[in-house]
Amino acid sequence: MTKRFRWHLVLLAACSIQLHAREELRFEAHAPMLSSGTMTQLNMASLFANGAQPTGNLVTVSVVNTDAVSHTFRLLFELKAIPANQRIRESCTDLLPEEGGQGCWIQRKILANVTLAPGKAWVRTSSALENEGFQSKGVEADNSPFQRMVAREGQIPPGALYLNVALLCPYKTGGFEDMQRRPTDDLCKYTSTNRAEYPFITTFQPTQPVRNLMPGSVASRGFDQIQTTTPNFVFAGNLDGFDLGGASPYRISIWEVRSGESVGEAMDRRPVRTAAVDRSPVLWRGDWTPLENEKRYVWRVDAILRGLTNDWLPSEPFGFVTPSPTPEDKSRSQASLGVSIAPTTDAPHPTPEQLEILEQLALIIGPHRPVLEQLVRTSLPDPYGLRIGADPASRTDFRNLVRDILDGRAGVVGAEVKP
Repeated sequence: MTKRFRWHLVLLAACSIQLHAREELRFEAHAPMLSSGTMTQLNMASLFANGAQPTGNLVTVSVVNTDAVSHTFRLLFELKAIPANQRIRESCTDLLPEEGGQGCWIQRKILANVTLAPGKAWVRTSSALENEGFQSKGVEADNSPFQRMVAREGQIPPGALYLNVALLCPYKTGGFEDMQRRPTDDLCKYTSTNRAEYPFITTFQPTQPVRNLMPGSVASRGFDQIQTTTPNFVFAGNLDGFDLGGASPYRISIWEVRSGESVGEAMDRRPVRTAAVDRSPVLWRGDWTPLENEKRYVWRVDAILRGLTNDWLPSEPFGFVTPSPTPEDKSRSQASLGVSIAPTTDAPHPTPEQLEILEQLALIIGPHRPVLEQLVRTSLPDPYGLRIGADPASRTDFRNLVRDILDGRAGVVGAEVKP
């Protein structure tokens, strides 16, 4: 979806009229994720969270019997997604649009009678409620309008989430309520309590695809040369900082693309490196061996999609080519094989300072990157081996040039390499 929506958290509070002077049951419901405004598609997993994952719990309900005798009650639990897109909203059959707004029901049901002894408390998380007995099941999560909408759209669209829990009178005689059509206002709410109903509504945003930044560029357009076999990875995603109950929001993977092989074919194999990560940047890990020289690689970052299923939203893969081995690399390789070699007299290589300058400048000069690659191969290791125009350039000169380009005060119109 290309349209962006700005959302504002709304917390609704409804209090029933108390007909009795004293309280028999004290009823409370807490939904911190809905109240804090941090609801995302990731937190949809909280619909099926458990007590061991309090950060993933959608709502906690407690009922305390403050009376000297036992009391019986029922509990209404209803949950609805309200997509921001009108077409998607109207694609869901909603016989009760007055409940939170026109949308796609996820669950709506009434818990069977619960009898609470004097002084006792009854506490349930949203996941624990799934294990309780329900007498009236109007909408089940496994076959809900929400499930069918997600199947049609292929994703959870942005919008709002409506949750309501209410303390109801015990069931006595007659037929069960029609939870497909019976409004909450027509249900018998428990009157001898501090508050009989807790409705919440908050907005959520779906996971956005990760945008890879460096190293390399979009693999479908070619493979950029990089200057290291232990690259660091930089990307932009919208899941940094979310508490997912110990889970990582991203997964980074690297594949080798063999000669004559397409990117898709390479990514069908097991990646050569993969790791769960929490945020960008991802530094090359100490337990990872370096990549091989003069090889093509692609990398991708997947953002976790949690809700009714666990899945991943992939970024567009980026590709790069690792550098040729340096004389030092060759020496180490020969030494590891027990071979003694004579000192080399190959042409000098850029200093670390020069390589740092080249890496910075390579990010912004676009079509002139081949010139920089040639410069890497021919640059002398003295501080004046790099030039801007005809003048020797220091690291400060290059950094100032990069800043001027980024700020629009300068542009790149040409580049050349001179021995």
